[in-house]
Amino acid sequence: MVAPKSGTDHTESMHKWSKTRIEELSSLALDGFALKKDSPSRGPFRVKVYDHNTVPSRTGRGLFAQELMGAMPLLPVEDEGRLNDPHLRENLIERVFSYRRWNELAANPTVAGLVQFHADHKLTLMAHSPDGQRVLGRLVAAAGDRQLDEVMDEYGLQLMEVLGKIASRPRATPTCSIT
Repeated sequence: MVAPKSGTDHTESMHKWSKTRIEELSSLALDGFALKKDSPSRGPFRVKVYDHNTVPSRTGRGLFAQELMGAMPLLPVEDEGRLNDPHLRENLIERVFSYRRWNELAANPTVAGLVQFHADHKLTLMAHSPDGQRVLGRLVAAAGDRQLDEVMDEYGLQLMEVLGKIASRPRATPTCSIT
């Protein structure tokens, strides 16, 4: 993280600040986080990275954003600029509420609680990814045969990955036929 005009390298100080700030944030029981669009420190996606010839490409992630997302991989994160899109905004809100419910289960996990959580979220998951919902269903079905903490970790990661996909209207809209 080098300042373009002065050439000052802020990388180490940003890493140090990020670590301290993430420790502070960890104690707040966050349910979601909006990060600053295009920021070299807080941009979650498509941040400009300059090569050795100072040619930019939008392939980076801000240093704080990278460390936050690494430390809290399940935390719903979005770029504040993308929140102008109603579908992306709705997706973030849905992920935030699901994440909160997931954390409530994870605080006192049981196989029965996981089964109920999955049943409660099945249609939502199907709207996001039928294949993802089936993968999660198989995890729940095998929960009695595996260590619960391993199943919970795997389910949590898969849950947030599935919910990160935008729900499509055809999958989310029930159909019925009247005969």
